[in-house]
Amino acid sequence: MKQVFISYPRDNAAGQSTARALYSALQKQQISAFIDEESIEPGDRWLNSLKQGVADCQIMLSVVSAASHNRSWFEKEFNEVQKHDVLVIPVLAEDVEIPMQFTDLQAVPLYGEQAAEQQERLFQTIRKNLGVDLIKPLIDKARKAKRTEAYDAALILLQQVLDIDPHHAGAQQEVVTLQQLNESRRQGADLLQGLALRFTEVQPVFSQVADILNNAAKRPVLAVPLITQTALFLENKLSAQDYITISQSLCQSAPTPQKTAQSTDYNALAERICKGEIALFLGSDIAREYGHESFSEKQMAMDLAKQSKYDSFDGGLSSIAEYLRLHPGYGSSGLWDKLEGAVQERQSETGLYRLLARIDAPLVLISSGYDDQLECCFREEGKRFVELSSIVSRSDDYDIGHVIASYSDQKEPDRPYLAEELSALKLQDDGYSIIYKIRGSCTAVSKSELKRDALTVTESDYFTFARYAQKIIPSYLSSLLRGRGFLFVGFSPDSWEQRLLVDGLLSKRTHASDECYTVGVSQDPLEVAYWQKQKVQHYDVNLPELDEHIEEVLS
Repeated sequence: MKQVFISYPRDNAAGQSTARALYSALQKQQISAFIDEESIEPGDRWLNSLKQGVADCQIMLSVVSAASHNRSWFEKEFNEVQKHDVLVIPVLAEDVEIPMQFTDLQAVPLYGEQAAEQQERLFQTIRKNLGVDLIKPLIDKARKAKRTEAYDAALILLQQVLDIDPHHAGAQQEVVTLQQLNESRRQGADLLQGLALRFTEVQPVFSQVADILNNAAKRPVLAVPLITQTALFLENKLSAQDYITISQSLCQSAPTPQKTAQSTDYNALAERICKGEIALFLGSDIAREYGHESFSEKQMAMDLAKQSKYDSFDGGLSSIAEYLRLHPGYGSSGLWDKLEGAVQERQSETGLYRLLARIDAPLVLISSGYDDQLECCFREEGKRFVELSSIVSRSDDYDIGHVIASYSDQKEPDRPYLAEELSALKLQDDGYSIIYKIRGSCTAVSKSELKRDALTVTESDYFTFARYAQKIIPSYLSSLLRGRGFLFVGFSPDSWEQRLLVDGLLSKRTHASDECYTVGVSQDPLEVAYWQKQKVQHYDVNLPELDEHIEEVLS
């Protein structure tokens, strides 16, 4: 039994070549198809075979070309398909008038510049009507292969996904990640081989360096600088003594995990995350936890200063944002455009985002990133959410204390809610995850005056946040945090602005009974002292390792 019947004119031209291309593409996607030259065996009765093929199929693709109007079999196949519950889709092989039998059917043009896009649209319709999800099993297998470090096998599976859906953002990003992991592992292995030949020169640090290079894919934050220094040493651009000193410093920055329940029971932590029992604060440094050093807000600030020809600038993001807002050549609109461009350049999906999107339980997430990568991952996985952001700039229509709510599955325009209105919505009871953008968002999609007034980026914005934090952070969010643990991920309280956000949030969960935690593998003395003062416990685990534990729970 074939799922798709391909009807076409034997014109030795556009119609026949289009039919063959469709048959080949369907086979590649493991969708069974009937086409006469492949499906009718020698000696079979032609008419009986065609009737049986039509009767057995669920979808008929009727390829139309200039020769279709003079084709007697076209009439026979069309009359036969009327006897059965079959979806008929006219497919135009060239720019011709559609036969009168199809005038009330939406045709798909597979010619011209939009042919590839239209074919993908056609195949999405086919998969939907057949109830076929070819992508999910491949994604699941790729994730399992990645978890066992079979990166090449995972890449092959993801390439099959991209053959089916060339625009699948999750697969595209995962391919990049796997290629980076493969490259890190290859670099680590090659460098370690060279280092072994010079063992006597680097004996004091060899075992520590070997451990990190052997696990370069899992420990990118440590491995990246160590790979660079090792390469310099092997190229004789760094003396053995200098290499030992630098390596000891880098290796010492990797803390030895304390043998306590809080620091070692990562599976329990992952299970609680997957149950929605822990609210996550997703910091803007998440990309750096995966080895993307250029994604820091400090670097973003320096880039914005360079673009605006502020050559002597040496401050943070809030300072350059304040300058742009005050500058008569930029103003608030110019600031938004500059920030949007900088955010777009640095957008990088993380493995954690896609894992969170796969969790069935409604989640409570607080994001300090200005991008929308988290929301995009949720949409692609079909996970329903409501994005909340707080007004920090007054207008005639709303005031500080109003909260903007944007639904992922509704097309109504965004609107501001009063605190009591928001609490009455019962969003989590309706199965929505909550994504609270504590600093707002700055993307092309979110560009509106309303969203602009919810953006906390300039020094003035932070001063407003400090003064009105109790009103700005909605009481609805406080009620959700009260019954959950709280975990800071990819976040460093290394600036007064970041500490201001934490102070405001933690002041809203003073009556919470559960603990607060942070994860990461490197903390400077200021961070350690700050988290201790806030009674926030530390997990010595990097994000890729946490991803693995969550993946295990989901599998």
